[in-house]
Amino acid sequence: MKTGLINGLSGDALILFLSPEKKNRDEGLKLLNIVSEEITTSTDYSFDTGITGFGWLVAFLHQERLIDIDSDDILEDFDDQIYKLTLQELSEQNTDVNTLLGFIDYHIIRHRNKNFNEQQFRKFLHQECINLMVEKLNTLIGYYISQKELTQKQIENSCKILLKFSYLSNYINNKIISDQLPDQLYHFIKYTQNNLQPDSNLKKQSQKRLWQAVKNKNYKVFITQLEIDLPKVNYSDLKETLDINNIIYNLTNTNNQ
Repeated sequence: MKTGLINGLSGDALILFLSPEKKNRDEGLKLLNIVSEEITTSTDYSFDTGITGFGWLVAFLHQERLIDIDSDDILEDFDDQIYKLTLQELSEQNTDVNTLLGFIDYHIIRHRNKNFNEQQFRKFLHQECINLMVEKLNTLIGYYISQKELTQKQIENSCKILLKFSYLSNYINNKIISDQLPDQLYHFIKYTQNNLQPDSNLKKQSQKRLWQAVKNKNYKVFITQLEIDLPKVNYSDLKETLDINNIIYNLTNTNNQ
């Protein structure tokens, strides 16, 4: 049985919970209970297909008041294990960008959760994990900026990271992001404009992410400066479809849901 956000029952449950119809939300709750039983035997801690994604789902549903729980209590074991895995990933010499971004998504939503008799040390741990991951990913961005030419993977990673920085900085005060994000965005917008093939999928996807990052931060002067270089992107396709990839993208990267 597949239980993941992207490929399984967790994603199905999310779609049902986002429906305005009560019967769909009731079905979503049934799926959530099924996944909660199955996930206990899982060894997959990824965001897309594993435990981290399910933990995010529970925290998100609590954040949106779609379920009535104490998320500090329900997710205590998730918090502890994902905290350990975050530190383990940070200690790795090679940076797995997607893994770190998935952990950031979990720590952000948990940091935002509010509970009666909140455990403040948990919020502190979530914020510290985020700050440590930002530091490591920012070092990677600095390396990319120093290179004259980037691979497709490096371009994709850069845009994903900067988009995530723009999103999380609306919930976490991080000096690295506040000091460096504008210049980093400008560098990669110019890079994608000048170095990628016109109308290529890589250019379109990169510029979508960069434009969303600018919108997340509401850089009005910055937007004005870049309008000539970076055409506006129509995001209606992301908002109107029930494709789970687009839903997750929107919920974890945009401040204009």
